[in-house]
Amino acid sequence: MLYILSGPDDFSLAQSLEDIKRSTGDREMLATNTTTLEGQQMSLAEFSTACGAVPFLSEKRLVIVKGLMERFEPKGRTGRQRKSKQTDSERNGHKEIAECISNMPDSTILVLTESQVKGSNPLYKMISRQAVVKSFPLIRGTELKQWIEGLWPVR
Repeated sequence: MLYILSGPDDFSLAQSLEDIKRSTGDREMLATNTTTLEGQQMSLAEFSTACGAVPFLSEKRLVIVKGLMERFEPKGRTGRQRKSKQTDSERNGHKEIAECISNMPDSTILVLTESQVKGSNPLYKMISRQAVVKSFPLIRGTELKQWIEGLWPVR
């Protein structure tokens, strides 16, 4: 199972992640079967190993990757076209990651948490159809007022 959680509302995003954790079963076993990676620093091998590992004494394994999509966001160019310092493997790494995702066992729950995802992101384009995508924009105005009143009802 693949989830993409994105948006600037960190609170709602964190609540959604907690809901996913609760739905996976026993919290103690989940702690043993959870891996959290930083998308900007992780290697393809780390990602592949985490997603491909079999859960230990549990039915599910949870892999949380923070900020992976940012790695592949198209960079805007100003003035003359600048040469990119990225190598071909860094530019095209989204293909290998998408392949790992499509080959991960059914026992793995992969959650990608992002501050923002653009529709032009090449990794997002490749994996969004097989994911549960949830967006968490900031709430404002009357919607914010209703949310606050829901937390502390007026007596």
